[in-house]
Amino acid sequence: PLQLCPLFRLLATCNDTQYGGQGLSEVDALLGCPLLLPSESSVGDDFQHLPPAKQWTATASIFFATCWCRELINAFIFSAAFPVIGVEGKVNPSADESQICNQEDIRNKVVGRIRTLVELEEELRFTASKCFDFSPPGLAPLPTPKELIDSQSNADTLIGEHDSETQGRDSMGVLSVINDGSPQTKMSKEERKAMDAIKKAAKREAAERMKSKTKRMKIRQKHETALSERSISALRPLSSLACLALGFPELSIVGQAGSAVSSSQQGMMSLGSSQLQNLHVGGPLTTLLLTQLNNSLSGMFSDKKPVAFHFRSNKPGATSDDREMERKENDMDLVNNPYESNESKEGKGGNGSSLFDSLDSNVPNDSLNMLETYLAGNVFASVHEHLAAAAEICGGNINKANYDQDREEETKQCICLLLGCVTALVRAKELTSSTRGRKCLASVLKQLSVGERDRQDTTKTNGIRVSFQYLIKPLSDLFDLAEEIVVGGESDDILFVMQGVGCLESI
Repeated sequence: PLQLCPLFRLLATCNDTQYGGQGLSEVDALLGCPLLLPSESSVGDDFQHLPPAKQWTATASIFFATCWCRELINAFIFSAAFPVIGVEGKVNPSADESQICNQEDIRNKVVGRIRTLVELEEELRFTASKCFDFSPPGLAPLPTPKELIDSQSNADTLIGEHDSETQGRDSMGVLSVINDGSPQTKMSKEERKAMDAIKKAAKREAAERMKSKTKRMKIRQKHETALSERSISALRPLSSLACLALGFPELSIVGQAGSAVSSSQQGMMSLGSSQLQNLHVGGPLTTLLLTQLNNSLSGMFSDKKPVAFHFRSNKPGATSDDREMERKENDMDLVNNPYESNESKEGKGGNGSSLFDSLDSNVPNDSLNMLETYLAGNVFASVHEHLAAAAEICGGNINKANYDQDREEETKQCICLLLGCVTALVRAKELTSSTRGRKCLASVLKQLSVGERDRQDTTKTNGIRVSFQYLIKPLSDLFDLAEEIVVGGESDDILFVMQGVGCLESI
């Protein structure tokens, strides 16, 4: 299990390098291969009753299965979003029917794996928090707090409330025997004083036990949370390309309602009242993908970027065409990749550049390349769908009488992620400081404001400059959509309101 995921990642990387980033679509049957896992009861209610060795085995199985699902998604997500790739890494418009059917099959399998991933991560959070002996590969075991390994503390923790109640009944039983054997009319002054002392001692003892138990419970909860988060953070990383699944028709809000239209805005307008009532924003799968998108956008356009997004000019290895583009368009500097050799990219072999190769290669504006990939996958059109659905919910057009507290929390969490994505995009200086950035911003706003779904090549430079005047209309439409969510929400959560206000100010 330790070598399975790294070897598969190596296979996928070699395949992408050799064949221009077309993904592993030829072996997509791997997506449908079943996983042999512990029974559902073993990782649920019965988990704490298992022997320590079986607890460790079940937790390790869930951990490695979760890593495997993440690597499958990383390897096949590009093939699912762009299944038919030409020689230069562009989508081939002359795809035949069998290729299109294969695309749908891969998409369905990828969506299925994402759903499985969500379930496995929830199971891992539970099992890892209860199995103190498990530690992710490469990490030393987390020391158990001394309060939890003390024999008496351990016994009290295992017995729980039943132990406390039994001891309380014993103390009260002693008092009742004293009362029954010594009627108040026949008790002397000394006996009454002794009985009062016993009662006070019993109360103090019960209070101390309760205080000790509460302290141990807090320590245990803190330790379990640390174990859970430690295991989740040690999983194989999920690629930023996983966000492409947001643009899949299978995960489209409008598509689920049965509308076949060219834009999300038209799809929302075509829904009937009964269909509007069934709109649901959020959920574990959507939250996972939106969180990944939020983190990706923050990493690309944050002022404090990671190493992969640090820029500097006159980098060795840049081609003359790259420098000419930077000079003409006053564009961003080249990506500073410390692992890149100083050889010119003109000398590199291969079958031509592709969208996938450009994500990690040393080309100008790597963040814009990733953004253009999201555009080609209609990711921001899906963001518009969720924004429009959230506006319908917050605007009172949907009856929320059937909404329980969990669903309201899911909706609020999803809205926060959506507003975070919008804020990161409109605040990005890279999208306003260059001609290419403004072209990219115009395409992004087109999808965000009206949900336009198309496969136009946003990477073409045809000499047309996008003025800020051109951006006013889509920005205004986006502002109206966000304002309806923020103003119509009527939330008492001050953090939620402040995030909404911050998003409006950014627009």
